[in-house]
Amino acid sequence: MPLGLTALSLGHIISEELQLALARQRQKGGRIGEVLVELGFADQAQITAALASQWGHPVLSLKNRHLEVPHHIPRKLMEIHSMLPIHFVARTNKLVIGFAEFVEHRILSTIEAMLDCTVVPCFITRDEFANHYQALRAEPGDEEVVFERPSTIPEIAAVTRSYALQINANLANFGVCGDYVWGRLQNAQNTIDLLSRI
Repeated sequence: MPLGLTALSLGHIISEELQLALARQRQKGGRIGEVLVELGFADQAQITAALASQWGHPVLSLKNRHLEVPHHIPRKLMEIHSMLPIHFVARTNKLVIGFAEFVEHRILSTIEAMLDCTVVPCFITRDEFANHYQALRAEPGDEEVVFERPSTIPEIAAVTRSYALQINANLANFGVCGDYVWGRLQNAQNTIDLLSRI
């Protein structure tokens, strides 16, 4: 069901507001959720609830929560997919990832394989994503190298080999995340994430 109709069915907006928002969207473009918030017909929490209902996943509030998750996901991937690792349950080896726009299931399966854990998606508001993402960017983390020029597989292999030799890597994992190949190289002390556009 389209997001506007989902918000309507949840009682977050009324029919007239949806019609006005759709007319505004046709004129100026943008996502219907953003248009509803811009017009003051709904707030971010209501749009997030509608998204969660649409996708069949829960909403998790990040208010007053400091994110301390032992699993690192490259910042570039978090930015592209508007997602954050927000909670880890060691007992069950489950990583909860919050999405602000939509759930990319192919990315989830790659993250599961790369981090050797079970991934559970949920939704967070756009503001929560933006605030926590900025805080994560300010913290020191694993080294991340992003190659934006599209690369061939032999080029990616050569660059990966070079980095693996530099750090004397004893473990390497690879996965595809949308337009990028994610390579993670590790030794006893260091982790380097290589993101190569394909």
